[in-house]
Amino acid sequence: MSTATINKQAEKRVASFEKMADSLIAKMEHDTSVRYNQMPTRDSARLLTVSQAAVWLNLSRPTVYQLCERKQIEYFRLGAGKRGIRIDAKELDAFLERRRVQRHELPPEKARRARSKAANPLRLVHLSMPDPWPS
Repeated sequence: MSTATINKQAEKRVASFEKMADSLIAKMEHDTSVRYNQMPTRDSARLLTVSQAAVWLNLSRPTVYQLCERKQIEYFRLGAGKRGIRIDAKELDAFLERRRVQRHELPPEKARRARSKAANPLRLVHLSMPDPWPS
């Protein structure tokens, strides 16, 4: 085989790889833009899909499905199967509010002790032992 034939074949392969890479990049950009452009804002949101709710809560889709199954999030079933689940955005905000952990305030005496333990976690404790050789 001549070098000219090999070069032509190599150029064809490179061109086909470039075309394939361009199409993959375009598909990825389209998928990403569709996914994030469909995400409603908090003001305009009404009913969200499980995928949108997962993005909203920063959780995975299976976790959102589990929360629905455990009835921790109220949802609407608009069709057969899992694809019919819709979740109200207000319900997601209410769920987040229910899951909020309040800062626990200690009484002043316990707070002082907690601060001293945190400042000196390895403090030595004197143990009184009976004298082994009583006089």
